[in-house]
Amino acid sequence: MNCTNNRFLNSAFLFDTNPCSSHGTCVNDLCICDDGFSSNGDLVNSNNLDCPTNVSLLRFSYLFTFIVYLAQGFYGLKITHIFYQSKQGSTHRGGGKQEGNSYGSCFANKNFRVIWLAGLHGFTRCFEAIYRFQSEPFVFIGTDFSITLLAAFNSWLFFGVQAPWCLEQVLAFVGANARFGGPEGKAMGKMAERQRRNFNLQRVFAIFNFFGLMLGTFTIAKDDMDTQALLASGYHLGCGLMAVNLMIFVGLNASTIMRNLIKATLDNTPEGQRDPRMVNIVGKLNVCIRELRNNGISNPVGSVLFAFWGYLANKHSYQLVFAWILICPIISAFMWFLNPNKKRNKLEGEKMQIDSAMAMSRASSMGGVSTDVGEASSMGASTNNSSMASSKGSSAASNFSSFSSSSSRKSSSSVVPDMSSASSVAEASVVEVEEEAG
Repeated sequence: MNCTNNRFLNSAFLFDTNPCSSHGTCVNDLCICDDGFSSNGDLVNSNNLDCPTNVSLLRFSYLFTFIVYLAQGFYGLKITHIFYQSKQGSTHRGGGKQEGNSYGSCFANKNFRVIWLAGLHGFTRCFEAIYRFQSEPFVFIGTDFSITLLAAFNSWLFFGVQAPWCLEQVLAFVGANARFGGPEGKAMGKMAERQRRNFNLQRVFAIFNFFGLMLGTFTIAKDDMDTQALLASGYHLGCGLMAVNLMIFVGLNASTIMRNLIKATLDNTPEGQRDPRMVNIVGKLNVCIRELRNNGISNPVGSVLFAFWGYLANKHSYQLVFAWILICPIISAFMWFLNPNKKRNKLEGEKMQIDSAMAMSRASSMGGVSTDVGEASSMGASTNNSSMASSKGSSAASNFSSFSSSSSRKSSSSVVPDMSSASSVAEASVVEVEEEAG
């Protein structure tokens, strides 16, 4: 291969078919790149056969990455600090003073742990971004060990730890709402439990994808362009599969079920009686659903293109930085949604409860699961909202919990309980609805 006949140039098709990507001069079968361009790149080194990388653009992109992830880090720090302050001098509902108010005790709250980790990930991404921005010459994954290891760690931290933790909290709500009785409600709980087990496979695969394939572009194939290209293709396919699994199969499906459960109750409640806290939660879920759908499509499509199109085989630098910029809104949206801090608005009247039998029946149109209303009704479950009970008769009831206390989260993540008695249904159905502080 040479600068006029190589895998990158031969796959250009309607794109730039000039030697050295029109950003260098071909001399003695090798490219001498113009100022601001490089023959090197993330994951694959072109070995002076091409000049695909605009180093100036990458520097600016990583500066922007530094800014957005710094904001994410401080947002997570702010939420966790407010939560810690709220624990100081807090009391139980029974009036007793709450014990264990140290910063470490806050980790008993799963939402706190998820947001703390998201903030940490923001700061580690900042370090990677600013390190690359100021490096001279510019450092690339696959040729510099420090940045390759740091990028692999940051990617694993998101796909292998942070994203599964976050979506496990979403699935906890789905599992909690499976306790209304009926075979379809139990099927919903089994679906949530199956997805939680799926995360164990995701974590193992993330280790292989980032510490095996990505890190392997340096440790295995630093000076072998063809092997680097093969490892890079496998890496992108792995990222695409993990993105589809996390964002579409789990996140989008569970978030849509949650949104439909709450929205169905709001739609069947007179406008003046709607709890604004539940309206706020629906708004937050709509943001999460939008970001999951957008990235759940764009990320896998980009991964497939970079995995199979030879023209892009040495242009991974652009995909990596822009993909992480696009993922940041998803992280921030879920931090916003899972915020465990409470803002107790003073509202008149009784707090609205979700009519779960009706809501889950409607949610089945998008979530694929519904509740056996007849069986739930025969078991004696009823709503706490007297006006809804009188108009709809006996039906299963539940509300949306923000998982603000560790005890409520423990119950929501457990196996679906036996709902054979009316008392157990009623006990599991009535939980206080409180708004999260955005």
